[in-house]
Amino acid sequence: MPSGQGARKERGFFLFNDLLVLTSIKKRSGTIRKPNTTTCPGTVASTLDTNKYKFLTKISLDCLEIVKTKDENIKRIMTEIENLAEDCNKLQQISEITSSLKMPHQYLEDVIRELLRDAQRQLSERQTNDAQLNMLELAVNSPNGTQKLSIVFSKSEKRTQWEETFNEAKQKLAATLERHPIPEFLTSIPIRKTRAGLQFTCAAATLSEKRDVWVCNSDGYVGQVCIMSLHPEPNVTSCNGVCNARILCVASVPAYSPHSSSIKSTSSSNDEQSVSSSTTSSTLKQQHQQQHHHHHHQQQQQQMMMMNEKEEKEEANENLNSISQNDIDRRTTTTTITTTLSNAQRSP
Repeated sequence: MPSGQGARKERGFFLFNDLLVLTSIKKRSGTIRKPNTTTCPGTVASTLDTNKYKFLTKISLDCLEIVKTKDENIKRIMTEIENLAEDCNKLQQISEITSSLKMPHQYLEDVIRELLRDAQRQLSERQTNDAQLNMLELAVNSPNGTQKLSIVFSKSEKRTQWEETFNEAKQKLAATLERHPIPEFLTSIPIRKTRAGLQFTCAAATLSEKRDVWVCNSDGYVGQVCIMSLHPEPNVTSCNGVCNARILCVASVPAYSPHSSSIKSTSSSNDEQSVSSSTTSSTLKQQHQQQHHHHHHQQQQQQMMMMNEKEEKEEANENLNSISQNDIDRRTTTTTITTTLSNAQRSP
């Protein structure tokens, strides 16, 4: 990256979803250990392990724009590169067709091979030596004005790939700004290491009210866990080695709660009841109808029995009344006869 005095300095660019972080690069001295390929690809891991990076500045993606050049010379160079690439593809096809000839064609093969070698050489020189194709300019918008940042990549393919990645990050950021505001970057917090060579592998927040963050580091042999508290302000509270193995994943698991388990069991039983009731609804309906008819029939029988009993009681009462009246009449007649006989005996 060209500096203010015109000299070029090697810089590291770390592109995040909302930030571009710039660092200085220094070759790492001493023994270089085996890169950890579990968190990033092999080429990236190798580059990160062979260099040291020092934070220089950070720029929000909202403040960055790619400057599109209108130089006709660049367009001409791009056209030449496209033509050379197309010629290389055609020469390869011609070479394959030539090899299928039945007649002697050694001279033709030599000529085609020489042409293909020359076209590939010109294409490689164009892509490597043309600094304008490897250069990318970024406009940095700030309250003090607009500044230009010139970046020179080692190859035009890397410039094109980085430009596409940058534009994709800008588009995703613009799509999520309305839903999720960008968190403010406060400060960087160094994490202590209990062993040299430890690298970050994973992290997770706890489910408690304080929301501590557990940060895991590993070097392929041991695992380290650092607990970072966010209250009252972010700071590292402890850092300990926990196992003789790599820590590749960490997640928060809620504690056992009897209330939650009872709710879960109740909900599961309710689900089972609902499933059972839904599967036997038609059978229960038929049984209910049968019970209703049977109950109605029993009520009718009970009413008939009550009416019969009432009639029998009335008849019995009438019989008793008639029997009692006959006894009274009989007793009255007997008394009258006895009285008459008594009177007859008294008279002379």
